[in-house]
Amino acid sequence: MEYHHSLELQKDFFSDPMLLKEVPSYKLHAVVLHHGRNATEGHYTAYVKDEETNWWLANDANVSMVDDDNAIAAQDKVGESANKQTTLH
Repeated sequence: MEYHHSLELQKDFFSDPMLLKEVPSYKLHAVVLHHGRNATEGHYTAYVKDEETNWWLANDANVSMVDDDNAIAAQDKVGESANKQTTLH
């Protein structure tokens, strides 16, 4: 799965596009990854962007600043192997 820093939806996406004054635009602020075989087992990590545009990796009690490239590279980890599956949320 691939994600970008911003998301702009097409008018066709909305149930009543005529009510829209403008198409909403969304900015990416966090990425949550699940590492495990299924929903009942595994581990969650998250990349979170602060107000100053710094990205942080939260892994249990460990929180560390990461550069923009590392946060975006997290998408490469999604589904990286059959035994250890990572899912983007």
